[in-house]
Amino acid sequence: MQGSGVLFNPNGQKALEAIDADLLERFRSHSVQPNSYAVYDRKGNEITRSTFLGQGELHKQYGYGPFILGWHEIRQLIFDNLPPGTVEFNTQVASYDEDADGVTIHFDDGQPSVRAKLLIGADGYFSRIRKQCLDDGPPKFAGLVMWRARIPWQEGMPNNSVSYRDGLVPTRGNNAIYAMLFPLGTLEATSDTTWSWTLCAHVDKVKEAGVEFDAEARTLTSVQGIASSGSALQNVCKVFADFPRAIMDVVEGTDPTTVTQHGLYVRALDDTTPEQGWGRGRVSLLGDAAHATIPNGQGLCLAIEDAVVLGWHLRQHGCTTQALRRCQGPRM
Repeated sequence: MQGSGVLFNPNGQKALEAIDADLLERFRSHSVQPNSYAVYDRKGNEITRSTFLGQGELHKQYGYGPFILGWHEIRQLIFDNLPPGTVEFNTQVASYDEDADGVTIHFDDGQPSVRAKLLIGADGYFSRIRKQCLDDGPPKFAGLVMWRARIPWQEGMPNNSVSYRDGLVPTRGNNAIYAMLFPLGTLEATSDTTWSWTLCAHVDKVKEAGVEFDAEARTLTSVQGIASSGSALQNVCKVFADFPRAIMDVVEGTDPTTVTQHGLYVRALDDTTPEQGWGRGRVSLLGDAAHATIPNGQGLCLAIEDAVVLGWHLRQHGCTTQALRRCQGPRM
């Protein structure tokens, strides 16, 4: 699942530096490093104003401070850093066949199959590779529905990140509901023209507002682009109707074709034991396909950590099943 922007935490930065220090510097050069953020209650009263996520403390402890970069920009920077022909667009894995010598991967839409020594399933929340390899069911619905969009900065918007919620500590359980507005790092020279809003509510709050949401659908298709009673924008406006105008004016003025709506799903690390592992034979998993988490920046960071550990073991053991099994231990 892909969001509008990603909070890139110190652990992800250290992992990316191990892969390519120059690429990390390109990430940083296009990022936003907010200095402060403000928290307001649902009536618009300021609760606190603080340094952004302990920016100074994290930098002192780890040598890195978190920064924000747009998801599109992350993909573009990684793509530009790869050798030509590495990525095949408009191709989705359908299934695979494994034998003693390798794996044959089959694709949708009549694309020709390919042969490989190993297969790494990095295909997200509802991984087809995981379904065939482990067949251990879908990830668990976290009980939360999220809406997101990228927007241009406009007159009247704040200059630093803000959030709106019931108190200093976000509410949890079936009372969870909050809104955030923050700047995004982009590929353009200026860093203050693109922002993102993220609104999230427990599914009970969603249904109380008269909005239907089927968590069991478990689809990656976002509800977007239809300006009707069922559109993502109209849904979020119903759910957050009593939130301050300072945030809702921004949300309501968003182009409805840019708004995404989706459920949040998770796979706890203890859902899969080290004995079971994240793979079988010549197949293994990486990122959200292995350990899906809520959108807090750690999905990307943990996936990059996975890649570092996998790459190290492939160098030590070659493209072998031993490498796949050895790399799982430190990650579980």
